[in-house]
Amino acid sequence: MSYQQPQYGNAPYGQPQNWQQPYGQPQPNYSQPQYNPPYAPQDQKVPEDSKKHGSTSNVSGRPVYQDLWAALLYLFHFVVLIGLGGYCIHAFINHARFGDTSSSGGNSLPVPDHTLGISIASMLAVAIVFTSFYTYLMYRHAKKLIYFTFIMNIAFTVALGVLYIAQRVMNGAVVMFIIAGLQLIFFYFSRNRIPFAALVLESVVGVLKRYPAMLNVPIVVMIATVTLSVFIAFAMVGSMFAFENGGYSIIFFIFSLYWTQQVIANTGHVTLSGVYSTFYFMEGTGQAISNPTGSSAKRALTYSFGSICFGSLIVAIIQFLRELLRQSARDGSFFGAVMGCCLGYIESLIEYFNHYAYVQVAMYGKPFCAAAKDTWTMVKSRGVDAIINDNFVGTALSFGSLICGVLSAAVAGLVIATGITSDSDSVKIIVIFVVIGLFVGLVIFSTVTTVVNSGTATIFVCLAVDPNSLRRNNPELFAKFAEVYPEVNFA
Repeated sequence: MSYQQPQYGNAPYGQPQNWQQPYGQPQPNYSQPQYNPPYAPQDQKVPEDSKKHGSTSNVSGRPVYQDLWAALLYLFHFVVLIGLGGYCIHAFINHARFGDTSSSGGNSLPVPDHTLGISIASMLAVAIVFTSFYTYLMYRHAKKLIYFTFIMNIAFTVALGVLYIAQRVMNGAVVMFIIAGLQLIFFYFSRNRIPFAALVLESVVGVLKRYPAMLNVPIVVMIATVTLSVFIAFAMVGSMFAFENGGYSIIFFIFSLYWTQQVIANTGHVTLSGVYSTFYFMEGTGQAISNPTGSSAKRALTYSFGSICFGSLIVAIIQFLRELLRQSARDGSFFGAVMGCCLGYIESLIEYFNHYAYVQVAMYGKPFCAAAKDTWTMVKSRGVDAIINDNFVGTALSFGSLICGVLSAAVAGLVIATGITSDSDSVKIIVIFVVIGLFVGLVIFSTVTTVVNSGTATIFVCLAVDPNSLRRNNPELFAKFAEVYPEVNFA
């Protein structure tokens, strides 16, 4: 079965604009091309077919700001958000009453200060050490790790079913056993794809080890998301004081929250995908970029920012409509409940699709519609492979995240339990620190999870749309992929 390569048109970032891809030609020409640095020089010409789906550069060779209208719309919305939010928060401060502020301050918990410090340091240390160790396992023993984590996932589901039986909750037990059966069937029929998933995971972690600055991206994304989410939350509260019952500002703030969170997360994803695509296309050429993370972030925040805002707007609209239907369902509307459920599935599908479309945006600098069209072409022929690959890699990441959170929570709880000075609230305090430890572990491990998820999607898309670049630049790695994933020879 041959795979008809779609005409993507654009040369990827970091690859020469005037280099013609040998798609569809009976005898490809593998002669060594003349590579140019990323962001084509101004005297470089753009191939005619790049105009079909939008080019990264105009006729003068300068990069193009794709979907500029969406970027301008988001920036205008952001200015309104800051202005209106600041006004509402000011109204909240003027009207709020915070009670007695004569507290002497200090630590009022029945736990010594040094114990609190040791607990916090311990949970952080355990999370960081385990994350580093698990990253090493993904790099050195990816195949064994995928096998182990998937089998453990099935065993955990069966254990939940047994627990439900012990508690005489038969409906829950039946559901768990059905899920375990489906997982086992999936594992049996897809086990031949594990070597490919393992090689992708090894390659992704290898690039992360080479460019550790990528770990800064999810941290910045997390800080920006929390900061703006808190700002919008206070603005929503303040709107109740600034306007009668909040007015229409509540609607604006809810929509803004969804759109802003999507834009921030997708900007991080495009940045990470840009680093991986740079490695894919430039490795072995002798022209690797010294700071690919910074260069990719620049592209994501400038030339591709409009495409990010456009795709994020689509998901934000669906999320906003789903929230309205959820409110309708809470008021007793059966129609709202059904439609909300349907929109939930649509939202998940679009987000999954966009995850791959943004890879095309990062690779080629395409406008969002062109990236979505080409992604759909790829999905029709390689969609099942992508889902299987994501399932295996995702299971390994989820298992690591869970263990990291549990270990951090256990250490935090044990340290607090040994230093607590009061028996009255001891259980409550221990539980609080266990929850904090769990959260800290999950957050720290999520930095690696975010990078690996973006890298997995990027490597898969690169292999699907342009395997010849890897064949030419890194024949040893290409041979490994061809051995475990023969379809790469027909891309």
